[in-house]
Amino acid sequence: MAWAFEKAVKVGMDLRVVVGNGTETTVLIYGFPMKAGQTQAQFKAAVRKEVRAWLDDINAEAGEVDVSSEYATL
Repeated sequence: MAWAFEKAVKVGMDLRVVVGNGTETTVLIYGFPMKAGQTQAQFKAAVRKEVRAWLDDINAEAGEVDVSSEYATL
């Protein structure tokens, strides 16, 4: 199952981003400040966009792999 963005929660100056793949969950913590004039919603949206681009790259590399031949030697 592919990794996907689940949620983002602002905690002080940090943004905790949760990604998951159905069986695993990972929390990423972004600690950079918001840009001048940027709202919290815009900040979360910008980070979400960045994380989704990162996940697209990971998911593109993690295609289906046939490992059935590896079981023959077990």
